[in-house]
Amino acid sequence: MKFIFLTDTHWGGKELEGFQMQPRYTARAAGFLTALDKVVRKEAVELVIHGGDMTDDGTPEQIAEAALLCRKHLSAPVVLALGNHDCRARECGKLWLKYGAGFFPAGTCDTTIICDGVRIDVLSIYWGRDGHAWQPSDGQFIRLAPEHWARLRSGEQNLPRIIAMHAQIRGAMPEKTGRDAPLLVPENNFAETGDALIKEFHPILILSGHNHLNLLDEIDGTMAATASSLSETPFECKIVEYSSGKLSMRTVSLAGELDFKGEYWEQQRFVQATPEERNFEKTVKTEK
Repeated sequence: MKFIFLTDTHWGGKELEGFQMQPRYTARAAGFLTALDKVVRKEAVELVIHGGDMTDDGTPEQIAEAALLCRKHLSAPVVLALGNHDCRARECGKLWLKYGAGFFPAGTCDTTIICDGVRIDVLSIYWGRDGHAWQPSDGQFIRLAPEHWARLRSGEQNLPRIIAMHAQIRGAMPEKTGRDAPLLVPENNFAETGDALIKEFHPILILSGHNHLNLLDEIDGTMAATASSLSETPFECKIVEYSSGKLSMRTVSLAGELDFKGEYWEQQRFVQATPEERNFEKTVKTEK
């Protein structure tokens, strides 16, 4: 099984506003997807998983445009884990299933894929006080709902498992960023939720976005990786492959395939991380 993981495209957002770790170019979605499809075809990628914040506001117009762009420019199917910015409308779940149904092959906002001996759970976790719906003024109430736990506990339990969701389970430590304190620590005790996921399900890999950083930790045998924003220089994504007990991840840039060169903030170079955090190969246990 080989797939691409990307995140935090924020399509529909303004380029000079909003959270960004490097300069972002949200209006160039078609160019990014065209370049991405070259990777899809060259690498024989079977699936693209978007880790959330596909759009900036989750309006029907943004959702429909995102769906059209992916259908038009990508030759592999796209599965989405909703992010907080995707859920700014009160009826966000219904809106995504109506205007972006192709991102959710199971007909729900969560997707489980079993292919080539690996199970992948793509979860649209909760961000707001009352469910998916989220507003910046409310703060972040990141959590797994009972239906997420029920999905994880149902079905095939003996395959190696990958979990993809928008929220990270670890912050960026000072030794990685050069800052005086940890950066972007998960809110609402979500690190404890991550520990619970690892303890119960022993996933081989947890993939996340939200922090716009390339980070990699190994926690009790689980690799936990976050990805920088595809819309931010140098426009990176992950290629993940699992085959016969071998797990690998590579971080690749689309910059060389684009018709423009983005600005780059050298003082934020830690976003791209070390070679050891950008890529790994690992033999994993195939039974619990």
